[in-house]
Amino acid sequence: MSRVLCHFVNCPLPLDFVTKTVHSMEVVTEHMSVNFNEIKTVADLIAANSKPEEIDESSLSHKLFEEVMNYDPSIGLEVSLKILIALKRFHEIMLLKNIDEGNSDVAAQWAADHRSFEIALDAIFDIQL
Repeated sequence: MSRVLCHFVNCPLPLDFVTKTVHSMEVVTEHMSVNFNEIKTVADLIAANSKPEEIDESSLSHKLFEEVMNYDPSIGLEVSLKILIALKRFHEIMLLKNIDEGNSDVAAQWAADHRSFEIALDAIFDIQL
């Protein structure tokens, strides 16, 4: 954990936020529409990605989305940035964890996803409202 702590020295968020973010991401994945435990082959993954996303209007994510949409677009942008930053940090933590554990293949996937979040954040930072 000390590597992560050192890595986040310039982070404006406290370490307990990072810990809560990791826990929150674990909770979120429990409620995702795709059950990753059921995906065993590439064909299973393609089939899961091909299913149209069902909108469960009673879901927590839908309720949160609807609430954010009641405000000025700048609030939606700020919320989006905070979520993407938290996801990027979560991926960074998991990347370092897998490097420490010697899981280079898994670490490479976390690194690729981390880079995707960086690209998304760079694009969103350019948006002018």
